[in-house]
Amino acid sequence: MDRAPQARQPLARPLPSATVFSMQRKAKRRSHAAGVLMTAVPVALVLLAIAAAGLACYRAPYAAFDGLCRALESRNAAALPKYVDFGTLRDSVGAVVAEAARAQQKTAVGEDREAALMAELGVALFVGPLVDVIVSPAGLAALSKGDMPDLLAADSSAHAAESRPVIRRMRYEKGGWFVVSCCRQGAPSTAVRELVFQRMGILSWKLVGIR
Repeated sequence: MDRAPQARQPLARPLPSATVFSMQRKAKRRSHAAGVLMTAVPVALVLLAIAAAGLACYRAPYAAFDGLCRALESRNAAALPKYVDFGTLRDSVGAVVAEAARAQQKTAVGEDREAALMAELGVALFVGPLVDVIVSPAGLAALSKGDMPDLLAADSSAHAAESRPVIRRMRYEKGGWFVVSCCRQGAPSTAVRELVFQRMGILSWKLVGIR
């Protein structure tokens, strides 16, 4: 039997050169866009991480003061060393107390050398116990609210204004310090207490002094 002749498939016509060139350009553009996107995503993530780290570093002393206040309010003495360098703080408080005591005694005794010597001995005996009071949790809690009376004041009205709202102002200072000013609303400028924090690592800040 004779086989029927098979129909021939028409040959595909080649695309015009202009169309081929256009398709190649589109493919290159897509490839370039994908490459740019793959590069941009890691860069954006790095920039985001840097911004987050910078914000965390900036907020660290604020967080330290907030943590200190929470520990004082909850009377969690075990948490205080995380926010307070007690050794450095005692030295700072001792210097402030001694300077204030000497200034007051000098005014009281004048040029009397014997009285001045006795006053100096009194200061030496006086400073230690007062430092213990100020550096205690109760003393730090009072300082953080601006309630500590003027050092060595003759008439100590320690908590006369406790019902007034607490005003706090925070700022960075040159030299790597962070200062929190605390006082009661309406209090005179001499009643402002300043708590001085120092960086102790990348994100750790501790209370190291008062003013």
